[in-house]
Amino acid sequence: MSKKNPYSVHEQEINNLARKYELSLLNGEDLYFDADELADLADWYFTNHQPDEAWEVLEHGLLMHPDNTVLLVEKANLLLETNEIEEASRISDSILETDDTEAIILRAKLLVMKGQKEEAGELLQLNEQEIDIVGVAYMYLETNLPEEAMIWLRKGKMENETKDESYLAALGDCLQALKRYDEAIVIVNKLIDLDPYSAHYWYGLAMCYYQQEHFDKAMDAVDYAIVSDEEFGNAYALRGDLFQHLGNREKARENYQKALQMKALSEDFMKVFNLEDLMNESRWEEAAFILSEEVNDTSRPDTYRAEAMVQYALCLTYMGENDKAMDWLQKSLKLDEKNASAYVLLGRLFFEKGDEMTAVNKWKKALRLEPFDTTWEHIANQCLAIQRFDYMEICFEKVKMIRPEDKQVDLILALLNLVLGNDEKFHQYNRVCNHPLSEQQAKEYKKILSRVSDEQLTEAFTNILKENVDKDE
Repeated sequence: MSKKNPYSVHEQEINNLARKYELSLLNGEDLYFDADELADLADWYFTNHQPDEAWEVLEHGLLMHPDNTVLLVEKANLLLETNEIEEASRISDSILETDDTEAIILRAKLLVMKGQKEEAGELLQLNEQEIDIVGVAYMYLETNLPEEAMIWLRKGKMENETKDESYLAALGDCLQALKRYDEAIVIVNKLIDLDPYSAHYWYGLAMCYYQQEHFDKAMDAVDYAIVSDEEFGNAYALRGDLFQHLGNREKARENYQKALQMKALSEDFMKVFNLEDLMNESRWEEAAFILSEEVNDTSRPDTYRAEAMVQYALCLTYMGENDKAMDWLQKSLKLDEKNASAYVLLGRLFFEKGDEMTAVNKWKKALRLEPFDTTWEHIANQCLAIQRFDYMEICFEKVKMIRPEDKQVDLILALLNLVLGNDEKFHQYNRVCNHPLSEQQAKEYKKILSRVSDEQLTEAFTNILKENVDKDE
């Protein structure tokens, strides 16, 4: 794609407007901006994770245009983004132009958020002839009701409206929300035909491919988004996710840092990412030091602190402080009794105490809370740490039932049965691996695993597994 015009027309306009506004503040100039421009600018700042600037624009706008409906609606909508429903309601009630289409949609949104979905529908139906169906669709998307959004979009011309960009954009977003990704891709490609330099459209296409796990296509699309707008932070965040899926954490980190600079990610996200690296590298003391601050930060939500406590407890187990870890897990469950991760780690600690029945019950509790393949894998990881390869095999057999096409699961099950000495099951799983072990390799691995000390067995198994997983990548 040519870089002669790095922004789409729409993105150029909003970027130019932002620069003009910021220069006017810097130079102390009292430039005139109309209400629609200021509302768009406030929304742009908020979307780009700059809430302080968004509120500043709105306050400046309402001084310039007192009681302006467009600005009041925008202010109420931003308040709803932070769940300040009563204050948004007060602003909605103060709007004088009660027949304004945006004011009507705002009132409907407030009704939905207050649990009065039927009343919202009646209000919209009453004003159906005058109302903007795209605005209604986005209102329902913002309140997590994509089915209702599609009902309103069907009132339009649907596929025939091939040149109505705002309509197609809403339709594409709606199809994505409904997880109808193939249909969404068709619509997003139409939008790209209309505006080939729109970073948002390329990003939307990348997100569709990402959700379908077509990572190569997603990477191509997100690269085009960044070429179109080198300051589009969300694209860097998605590219970071893609590099993670490809196993390249350094490239993921580079892109996350760019996204952070552009305020598309929070400092908390990077803190968690860095903690993952420390823990993956078994740097338990360093990770525990960071987590000790997190668990005592009472300004954090309870669920956040509860999860931090589980991570802190995990570090403590590897530091040989199991009793202290147990205490932190109990504190975690007082904050969030539905934290499955806490029950997974508790299971490991009870196993190490020799209380197998309680351990299994803790794992059953975790699975009742989160009956997913990932939960089985988390339990398996704790089984590996305490060298309970028999339980680890049970976990991965469950994962195999959920993900029958996952060849890495076949590899893990083959290696587990090599450790357990079950030749028949080893051959059963080995023959369906992408790169089956040769008889010579199997003998060598058996010899290695039989000769290492108990303390080294987990590391030896992990190294053999990693060596063979790398062949599949």
